[in-house]
Amino acid sequence: MYSTSYLLFQSLTAVALGDALGVPVQFEEREKLLESPVDTMLGHRAFDVPKGTWSDDTSLSIASLVSLSLGFNLNDLMTRYSQWYHFGDYTPFGTSFDIGKTTKAAIKRFDKGITPELCGGNDEMDNGNGALMLSRAV
Repeated sequence: MYSTSYLLFQSLTAVALGDALGVPVQFEEREKLLESPVDTMLGHRAFDVPKGTWSDDTSLSIASLVSLSLGFNLNDLMTRYSQWYHFGDYTPFGTSFDIGKTTKAAIKRFDKGITPELCGGNDEMDNGNGALMLSRAV
């Protein structure tokens, strides 16, 4: 039987690897990727970052796991997201990039003093894939 910390580490490693493979081709057409699948780390493509660089998906996953390791506290979680956005915490190079509009809006609401429970948008278009990207099976 594997420990929870081992499973979480493996899960986060898988997120980071998949993210690093996907970052360079993030805006490529599906057909192009089907013809020429990514089978190695690439750099300096969609974003001008070195090969192996992870994006906001991994950074926010790290922030989430750090926060949850201390217990369930939405204020702590949003504070860590804000630190990532403003100061590059949990990033490979100390700078955040590739932030989604919905995530950015929620962090800005939190920064203005809105409670975490009310930071999400309630418009029909406030439904990005951020929550999906941060979920994982354990």
